[in-house]
Amino acid sequence: MATVIMSIGVPGSGKSSVMKKIAEWGSFEYTGPDVIRLEKHNDETNHEDDKAIWVELRDRVANALKEGKSIVVDSTFHTLKRREHFMAFVREYGAEIEGLSFDIPLETILSRSIHRAEDGGKSVSTDYIEKVYKELQQNRPKPEEGFNALMCIDQTNAVNSIQSSSSSLLSIYFSEQNRDQRA
Repeated sequence: MATVIMSIGVPGSGKSSVMKKIAEWGSFEYTGPDVIRLEKHNDETNHEDDKAIWVELRDRVANALKEGKSIVVDSTFHTLKRREHFMAFVREYGAEIEGLSFDIPLETILSRSIHRAEDGGKSVSTDYIEKVYKELQQNRPKPEEGFNALMCIDQTNAVNSIQSSSSSLLSIYFSEQNRDQRA
């Protein structure tokens, strides 16, 4: 069955790095608003046409699911309303939904953001990061939202299963990563 693996976290929490690795591991399609912004504007921070960006994202997800392909969606999904709206859309295609939440302290995120900008990477304002962090703290993802699997990664890269089965794609991925690190 096709699966959508969605990130849940603040900019600078490490979402994109991890989600790209998961997509590569599973040969899954990978998309997100920043991916599309970069393609359209050569600037992932350009939010001038966010509505069109999300229409394009939904089209990409729909096309992957219609073809029976799993897809990784890299976005913040930091509010319950955003997750509910997107998950309802995904459910229309009969897909499974797995969430990977990034529980990283604000100080770590702010430090990463500063270093990323200094290294020529994406620059995100401190005000925006703090706003999204606060909203996510008030809207932590929960199994009852309808995830087939929900896992959380912390600042030490420890992964905890909030709701999962050994057959979920995230469980398999992280089991293989742990096995490879021990070998």
